[in-house]
Amino acid sequence: MDKPSDTAASILRQFGSIAAFTCSGESEFRRILGQDDVVKIVLATRDLIEAGLREQLDRTILAPDDPALHRYLVRRIGHLRHEVLLAFFCDEAGGFIAEETLASGVQDSVAISARVVVQKAMALDARSFLLVHNHPSGTPVPSAQDERETRAIQALAQKLELRLIDHLVVGGTQIRSVFERISRDD
Repeated sequence: MDKPSDTAASILRQFGSIAAFTCSGESEFRRILGQDDVVKIVLATRDLIEAGLREQLDRTILAPDDPALHRYLVRRIGHLRHEVLLAFFCDEAGGFIAEETLASGVQDSVAISARVVVQKAMALDARSFLLVHNHPSGTPVPSAQDERETRAIQALAQKLELRLIDHLVVGGTQIRSVFERISRDD
């Protein structure tokens, strides 16, 4: 019988990387791992790990530089092959209320609708929100479009007495702030 470390090494060799393993779908697990019971256990374990990382965010003050948030974001969207826009809605003190996937795009872009973001915030009675999207290229550097859209969303939010906490870009295991980029440009 193989030791767990031998099994883990074998699985890692077959997937090629931990990132590929964590982002693989059920069909890929079935192709590589074969047995239904094994696939179910692997998928359940992966879901538990993600739930554990997200649980660290519940009922906490959401800060864009929080290491727990960064671990969650890297696990959640860092290695996706298409762009995804998430919003984290918060109360007046910055306490986490809800996470929503607002858009899913193609490999190198996702449309950010200021109207959708603001409508969700209002529906949740949120007072602030954090936007996050990924760059499948693995480069977390905010684009000029990211900066323009962030400025537009921030302007609309301010008019409605909402606060955009920040807009983060996840590329692989790295995260950058659009706000930091904008403040350097201003």
